[in-house]
Amino acid sequence: MVGTVTQEHAHKDIDNAKSMGLDGFALNIGDATCEYVSQALSYLFPYAESVGFKLYISMDVYASGDACYHGAKSSQCHGPSDYQWIWDSYKGSSAYYQVKGRPLISTFSSGGFHNDTWIDWKKGLANDMFFMPDFDETEGYYDPADEWWSYWGPIVDGIFSWESAWPERKGFGGKYAGDVSNRCSRSIRGP
Repeated sequence: MVGTVTQEHAHKDIDNAKSMGLDGFALNIGDATCEYVSQALSYLFPYAESVGFKLYISMDVYASGDACYHGAKSSQCHGPSDYQWIWDSYKGSSAYYQVKGRPLISTFSSGGFHNDTWIDWKKGLANDMFFMPDFDETEGYYDPADEWWSYWGPIVDGIFSWESAWPERKGFGGKYAGDVSNRCSRSIRGP
């Protein structure tokens, strides 16, 4: 999660990750309008370029929406559009992680925005990204019904889930951590 960090700390994080065999970070960004976001990214991207490390943006639209709806002065309250400046600044970086030749963008949450907001946002970026959101709070995500795919399918290039790494909890259904359904996996990977 991107927060207040010094240049030295940002470089050390990358160096430590590389020494462990990691080759990149997902940069979870809540309120993209906070000043520290710009500063942290200005430390991370150039250094990552210089050492061959990859980065990509994960828009925490849940956090930015929460900040907006609770009166944060910095949030612009435009959901994914609040992150446009980051995309414009860093999509061309050699450190920006790509999938199938396109820069990857993920999310944490849909932020309550409907598919038309996301479609307009993606069109505004000329569809020039590999969009892999975590829309796990949306109806049907864990049990991917045809309706979910009809509604969200035109937007997504892949599925990203924070919840897939948690252990399964007996007695809980698909809306709980660790219970990403086999049907969802088959829908993405194929039979």
